[in-house]
Amino acid sequence: MAVRLGGMGVDPTAEWLKAERDLCRKVAREAEDLRELMGSRRHRAAAAGLAPITASQVAEYGLSGPIGRASGVDQDLRRRKPSLAYARLASVFDGPRAEASGDAQARFEALADEVLESVRLIEACIDALHAGAVAVQMPKVVKMPEGDAYAELEAPLGRAGVFVVSRGDKTPWRVKLRTPSFANVSAWGAVLPGCPVDLLDVAIASLPYVAGDLDK
Repeated sequence: MAVRLGGMGVDPTAEWLKAERDLCRKVAREAEDLRELMGSRRHRAAAAGLAPITASQVAEYGLSGPIGRASGVDQDLRRRKPSLAYARLASVFDGPRAEASGDAQARFEALADEVLESVRLIEACIDALHAGAVAVQMPKVVKMPEGDAYAELEAPLGRAGVFVVSRGDKTPWRVKLRTPSFANVSAWGAVLPGCPVDLLDVAIASLPYVAGDLDK
């Protein structure tokens, strides 16, 4: 809950920022090791050509994020519809993947690349964030204006959206979530048939999901 409406829940300190940098370096090393493992002959023998997803299937099932980019569909909302500080971080982002075979190998590589890119984004934010007060005083009760609105952002597994209908009260009348996990699992029926049984776990792992997202 470090980030919330009105700013950060706590003011950053020099010690906290240093700890974040140290964590970023550790995560980057882990991601590099994972990238090396994915490039091994053994991993490629299992994942290359497995459960391919075409660009048309990406559109049909609403796939996005690293899964879509692994099939050559570049929908990164952080660059296409920048919110928050993303417009100021444009130079940190990588462009579309040069190789987009759409198979499990490409998806694993895209996910590992995403971790490294996230590390660069966090470090760029730390460079711009200095110790001191940044929190904004917010009223105890915030009433939503009457009407409806839809907003979406680039989540770790793809595009996440929320549709809110308000009647002007302090709680919304209706909330509907659009989760990348639901889209990823919806595509299983199209991409898993024909996968060898002994590689089914590999194919499923390349289409990651969070169980709590599935019931929306």
